[in-house]
Amino acid sequence: MLPKHLSELEYLRLDQVEEATKLLADAFLDWPTYCFIYGDMEDEERREALRWLFMKNLRIQLENESSTSGMARCAFIRKPGQSPKMVCFFLLATPVMNNFISTWTMIKTGILWFPLKFGFRSFGRLLQADSQVKALKNRFLGAQGESLVDMTRYCTLERMTVHPSMQGRGVGSHYLKLALEEIRRDYGCMLQTRKEMNVTFYRRLGFEIANKGEPAPWLMVVLPPEERLVIPLGNTQKKELCCVDDDSSNGSIEGENII
Repeated sequence: MLPKHLSELEYLRLDQVEEATKLLADAFLDWPTYCFIYGDMEDEERREALRWLFMKNLRIQLENESSTSGMARCAFIRKPGQSPKMVCFFLLATPVMNNFISTWTMIKTGILWFPLKFGFRSFGRLLQADSQVKALKNRFLGAQGESLVDMTRYCTLERMTVHPSMQGRGVGSHYLKLALEEIRRDYGCMLQTRKEMNVTFYRRLGFEIANKGEPAPWLMVVLPPEERLVIPLGNTQKKELCCVDDDSSNGSIEGENII
């Protein structure tokens, strides 16, 4: 049973960014990709670095969005007489969203300070990791006759995070189902994850691994409504996509994303 006093799924506001970055930094603290990017940092130093990076990233997103649409989605516990507490956060980008980030926006939000703040070595690692994530997406999209440049049928799910106090209570699956219901009539969806426990969670929501037989990260997809077959990466044989309907959740789910 879901906890009481849960809010509707909301679009992130500018005054909620700081709370979101704290939730994200805690969730991704030991994530292999960010450990690689930030090298030998101690936990607290890496946590602050992640807060900085997520703060800049979310401010960039909000610069390009309105208060009634956008990538950043969140939900709260709103108990009477208490301040709201963010319990779920994720980014869900549709193909129609304008993902172009101007140089002025990057200057204004401060993201271009990354190499000076954390070093050019970390900056190079960030670009390398981001390139690997995009390459995996392009492999799948190429098999479907698309690319990242002209992607028209797939949304991208990133940074799916549930507050530790709400893990294992169905909160993540509840809100993700709501979001997927909004897009499934028009689009498919893709995400990347490095954890096997996350694979189980996402399969319950209808996702399947596109690069089966490969080591992590795994690209997981829900096909667009007109498609019924998925082409596994590295294999020309088509395989039916198996969808499982299950309301359970394994708690905190972190989708793969770099910047």
